Amino acid sequence: MVVSRLIGGMFGLPRVVGALRPSLPEFLSGPSAFTANARSALGIVCRQIVPRFIWLPSYLCEVILRAVEWAKCPYQFYPTNGTLGVDDFEWIKSVSEEDAVLLIDYFGFPQTDEVVNRCRETGAVVIEDACQALLSDCVGTHADYTVYSPRKWVGVPDGGILKVAEHSQIPEMTLTPPDEEWWLTGLEASIQRRQSDDYCGEDREWFSLFQKHDREDVTGPFSMSDLSKSLLRRCFDYEEIAARRRDNYSILYESLSEYSLTGVLPTGVVPLGFPIRTSRRDDLRQAMFAEQIYPPVHWDLDGVVPESFTASHQLSREIMTLPCDQRYGEADMQRLVSVIRSWEKT
Repeated sequence: MVVSRLIGGMFGLPRVVGALRPSLPEFLSGPSAFTANARSALGIVCRQIVPRFIWLPSYLCEVILRAVEWAKCPYQFYPTNGTLGVDDFEWIKSVSEEDAVLLIDYFGFPQTDEVVNRCRETGAVVIEDACQALLSDCVGTHADYTVYSPRKWVGVPDGGILKVAEHSQIPEMTLTPPDEEWWLTGLEASIQRRQSDDYCGEDREWFSLFQKHDREDVTGPFSMSDLSKSLLRRCFDYEEIAARRRDNYSILYESLSEYSLTGVLPTGVVPLGFPIRTSRRDDLRQAMFAEQIYPPVHWDLDGVVPESFTASHQLSREIMTLPCDQRYGEADMQRLVSVIRSWEKT
């Protein structure tokens, strides 16, 4: 029996450790705090600035709330539309200079200048969630603080980055290593995923470990491991990663534009994945699972965001993300397209 190559899921550890690169990518440059994960980075900055409220988009990952609640920071939601933009600015009249506003760069696409400028005009602290936009140009340019999550992009077992603008201050907080068992679980998951990729194995123990690692709420003043720091600085060709992701996205868009949520890829944007929208999302997702393709859902909003944000909840029920990262090439992308075209006939 031939086992199809698995597409999707967490990254395995890189196979080769190279020399220190002479120039580091933007997310590794400048004043930064290297934390155990992105939620810790966000929680730390919220404790640093102590806002009256932090304004959160109505489309977001549940772990953001964990970070904000750990920081004991009151929050309000503002509306996003069905394409993850902001076109209703009534809420911004309630934002004051004592507040903070979180902007999310969904799927690698930075928020528009209009959104950023309106937030800055309030005098509020602007925090940019660039967890999905690690390699896109102009990320963090207008933010006071920018949060990154390298684990969504490359094979490191832990790590978040809080980048601080020149006019802002790095939080005065001593970072300590997280719980050892939590870290070792993440490391083991990364190792097993690499082995699974190397040998095209059917063993999915790495997935159980990944879920366990992600489920445990490690939020606080915890540091990134030295292993992850070294891997980020030495092991990845970020230009090649960006180019491969852009090429794969373009292949998918050429064949599946009718499903695309984010449209044509602008210059300078490096995508997290290829988000699509369909009212038959769950049915299509099951068809892809059957072919060893695992598109994630970003995100399930039930119990996270108030139901009054109807556009966000409707999108949450119809969206999923096709993998198009650097592990894959044209043949893999055509396989995704073929599965979808076959599903359409059912």
